[in-house]
Amino acid sequence: MSVIIPRNSPYPNKLSRTYRTLYDNQKNILIQVYQGEREMIADNHFLGDFKIDNLPKKKAGKVSVEETMEIDENGLLVVTAVEKSTGVTANITISNAMERLSDEKIKQLLTEAESVKKADLKEKQRIEAKNELEKLIYDIRRSVDEDNSLRQRHKRRLENVVEQMQEWVELNSDASEEEFNIKINELKRQQNLLSITTTAFDIGFKFFESFLFKK
Repeated sequence: MSVIIPRNSPYPNKLSRTYRTLYDNQKNILIQVYQGEREMIADNHFLGDFKIDNLPKKKAGKVSVEETMEIDENGLLVVTAVEKSTGVTANITISNAMERLSDEKIKQLLTEAESVKKADLKEKQRIEAKNELEKLIYDIRRSVDEDNSLRQRHKRRLENVVEQMQEWVELNSDASEEEFNIKINELKRQQNLLSITTTAFDIGFKFFESFLFKK
């Protein structure tokens, strides 16, 4: 979740932010619009959602979607998403966006947000660490599938490490930020170790081959 129009911004107003796909050949992106001050999505006021489809088939992170929020003087909010390379567009119009919550309700929400600010931030950081670990697992899986330089025994070892880590995440989805960070470092260490081992083996083999056939 990211803020596009901050609290107390003047309106009419128009602001944009660019997002990228998370997965290879991602077909669509679901865009959800919320109003509120809390760090976690579920704790904010839901305004609406829409989906941008028919994204080009590319590697993760290679497709850019610009999301624009435009609100007029009457509180009419238009949220538009545009895929930059193809021009594919989707949008949603939300009427009376600034009047969905009463002044009293807004004050109440602001008070609540301030009282749980530290707890919300801690939970946000925990979820970000979990997402980082899941993204690392995904990236390693993809690299194992695509990297033909990896020897089979190293590939199998790395696949086993990734599978074990995925099982751990599924069984420990409520783990702390510190626990997720430990697993991230552990997985990176295993990845680097196997990469170094493979590289060293290849260099040694090439040296031996060169020596063997030297005239």
